[in-house]
Amino acid sequence: MAPLFGGGDDMRKISENMQNLSEQIGALQQQLLAKTKEADGLRTQAAQAIGSSVALEDANAQIEVLRNQLAELQKQNQSGADDAALQQAHAQIAALQQQVTTLQALQAAPAAAAPAAPAAAAGLAAGATAWVTRAGGLPLRLRSGPSLDADVIDRLQPGTQLTLMEGPVAAGGTAGGASMRPTAARAGSPAISWCCSPIRAVGAMTESLGVGVVCLHEGRTMLVALDRTTRCHAVAGCDLRAEKIAAARAARPDLFYTTSYDELLARPDVRIVSIFTPDALHAEHVVRAFEAGKDVTCTKPLVPSIADARRVIEAARRTGRRLLVGQSTRFFESFQRQRTAYEHGEIGQIELVDAHYIHRMDWFYKKSPWAASESDWIFLGMSHPIDLVRWYLGRIEETHAYGRLSRLGARYGRAGYDSYVVNLRAADGRIARAMGQYGVVELPSARNAIELVLWGTDGTSMAQYHDMRYYATRPDGAEVVEDSLYARRSYYFNDEVHGMHYGKFANYADYFAGCLLEGRPHAPDLAEGLETFCVMEAIRRSAHSGAAVPVAPLLEEIGLS
Repeated sequence: MAPLFGGGDDMRKISENMQNLSEQIGALQQQLLAKTKEADGLRTQAAQAIGSSVALEDANAQIEVLRNQLAELQKQNQSGADDAALQQAHAQIAALQQQVTTLQALQAAPAAAAPAAPAAAAGLAAGATAWVTRAGGLPLRLRSGPSLDADVIDRLQPGTQLTLMEGPVAAGGTAGGASMRPTAARAGSPAISWCCSPIRAVGAMTESLGVGVVCLHEGRTMLVALDRTTRCHAVAGCDLRAEKIAAARAARPDLFYTTSYDELLARPDVRIVSIFTPDALHAEHVVRAFEAGKDVTCTKPLVPSIADARRVIEAARRTGRRLLVGQSTRFFESFQRQRTAYEHGEIGQIELVDAHYIHRMDWFYKKSPWAASESDWIFLGMSHPIDLVRWYLGRIEETHAYGRLSRLGARYGRAGYDSYVVNLRAADGRIARAMGQYGVVELPSARNAIELVLWGTDGTSMAQYHDMRYYATRPDGAEVVEDSLYARRSYYFNDEVHGMHYGKFANYADYFAGCLLEGRPHAPDLAEGLETFCVMEAIRRSAHSGAAVPVAPLLEEIGLS
């Protein structure tokens, strides 16, 4: 029988060929190593050049923040404040100005004799340090790849320090588009391969604003939620009921508690007042907080009447204080994911929006009897889908609605409708539907309590709550589902019943505090909240009259035309 691989000569030829191939591979590996070292050198030079630009930008930004703080301190000094804080601010500004001078000199100096590095876009470079911030209200989201079907690792919370492992990343760049290359970051955990939200270099985030919470039912949730935040922290709680204070104190025993709203407002460590009182009291409590020099977060609905809207907007203009409306659904995991995808262009231009909130509410009537007699579900539950529609379509021009009272609502003596089907037309002509019903038995495995569907020119997406599912179409038409429930249930629900608000409250409180500290605009702000109120009031009038109702006259009526 002939040898399987031929004779001895054949074996020698094979051996020689393998040796030659091995030598060629070795030579290529040496070339690759040399090119890698050369590329590393070029990247280092680029990183140094970019790093100085980023440092210069950060120093200038810090000077601007300190100047604003100095101006505020000088105002306070006129009324007898301590000079020590003023002197410290002057010293910080002087040190930063010296840093700017040094960095400008370095940038102007001629380059060393090393080979010129390729030009790189301004932004983060390899080796740069950054902290997770809430760009657009979102923390940094981590994914294992650039596509929708990549594994979602988690979100890093604001304040997490990062070191960029590859780069550079252009300033303002986002990973949702094809222009951004995969990156990796180190955050005290294994390296990741893609960042799906922008990260930017900022100063160490050490300042935190004190929050005082008013009305300690949902307010207790906020007090606990504030242990998740980095730009604000809980300092005080206020409620008229001793049992509510006792329950809050059991969860957060380290805080100050009082039955006096004036006493809470008088505390200098309370910078933000977080309001969870019944709807009819919102305007009074917001105005008093503004007049005490506090900024405010107020749970939805911001106000339930034209008179209250006028009162709040007048106080804001008089005092210059800022307010964020606690439209918490915007700050839930799946809805943040949907917004990020939309802003990255994953569904193209929106053609149609559909939102609903359907949830049986007998438990709510038992907990808060005022909800049956003193408010309308258009301002209670429907504030969620109406806000979601406005979030994407902007100013609403006209509404047309049908409403009725459910049997459950009638049993609890409801004063108005608790079932609504609403058509809305935006100022640019796009249309939407919003629906709410609060007296039925739900089918949660098929339809979540709150859902938002965006139909776009290039794709469609849907976000859900109480679950955390996000559905979307890929460019090839395939459908994908992301479900963060098991990864994020502790953060959002505190390992309690699905539907608790811990994570949402923490997200919007930290976002608002960050905007205040950095002098950035925020949303939904007072003007947007009042505009949403006008849309809801138009819907209420339409449901009772049967006619379409324009929104503009209501905006004029409250002084927000």
